[in-house]
Amino acid sequence: MERLRKLEIPERTVSVQIDKAKCVGPFDCGECLKNCPATVFITYPKNRVRGEICNDWDIVANDVLCWGCDVCIKVCPKNAITISELHAYMPHAYMFKIEKYANDEIVRWAWAPAQSAWTSAYLVDGLLIDSGPPASTGDLKQFIKSLAPEQAIEKVIITHWHEDHAGGARFLSEELGLPVYIHKNGIDKVRNGYSYPDYRVFAWGGPFEPAPNVRPLDISAIATKTGKYTFELLHLPGHCDDLIVLIEPTQEWGFVSDSIVPEYQMIFGEPSEDIHEDIQQIHASLKQLQQYTAGMDRLTIFTAGFGMFPGQEILAKNISDIESLHEKVHELKSMGFRERKIVEKIFGEEHLMGHITNYALSRLNLVKALLKWPTTQKNK
Repeated sequence: MERLRKLEIPERTVSVQIDKAKCVGPFDCGECLKNCPATVFITYPKNRVRGEICNDWDIVANDVLCWGCDVCIKVCPKNAITISELHAYMPHAYMFKIEKYANDEIVRWAWAPAQSAWTSAYLVDGLLIDSGPPASTGDLKQFIKSLAPEQAIEKVIITHWHEDHAGGARFLSEELGLPVYIHKNGIDKVRNGYSYPDYRVFAWGGPFEPAPNVRPLDISAIATKTGKYTFELLHLPGHCDDLIVLIEPTQEWGFVSDSIVPEYQMIFGEPSEDIHEDIQQIHASLKQLQQYTAGMDRLTIFTAGFGMFPGQEILAKNISDIESLHEKVHELKSMGFRERKIVEKIFGEEHLMGHITNYALSRLNLVKALLKWPTTQKNK
């Protein structure tokens, strides 16, 4: 705390990048972990095998905690960390950042309410994947205007109907006249519009305005504007019943939206009116994705909220984490612990979001969902 008091904290919002080609990892170095006053850096096991000690760990940065003090840059012996300023807008304090991958072939336009979660739209050779939330439409317009003619958007795929992904559908389909596609399970929500609780409005804006011209996605693959890339489309429900994942098998790219996260700690459920995640179905979908991409050793995963990950590693970690949680929850239940006590035993306490959302998005819902999933059916 004394270090925090002495720091002169800049009034800016930033993005933290770690050059994985330079970074030697948290065990061989870990200077950023030891010295960051805002606990921005997080470690996770890259290859976890149940019952064995994992010695291969990676490190990521949580942008929303960073105020840009530059301590990590100064202490990193490999010069692997860079910090860039974001565009921030007050008084609403929304911000966005633009990142490029694969020699600029992939453009990530990421948007967030200040000190909250990120969501993203990805542009690949004229194909836009997702469209941000309703509150980001103005920033999305400016992003599209900034594109060079050869980058112009030809078509749009919405991965699922949640407002932080489909919020730009009306603007893209009505004002720009672009073909916007979504899985049949989510098309009524997007065509008709919908309202949602105040905490989601506060984060993403709202209500969700109808986008009647959105089209059903009734194909199994889609080519980009020049034909340079062809994405295979997988329907992987669990997080949402219409969720679509896009796989480019030649490049070994996977655009997975919200189907993969760094760590499972909470899910949506009661008393949420419209979003109910199914952890058993999430596990089955992840296993399906793992099987589909078997042999893709260079697989790179692009997520909505957390950017890019080594594909096979993060897939294996998600599956292993869910299975481990499943075992722990049922073991504690067999010992006579009730749901809220199980939350305490595993996580220490309920997540702040649980209290903000009246437990609609909570660790308690994750425990409840895991208990509904019979142990005998875990790996089926």
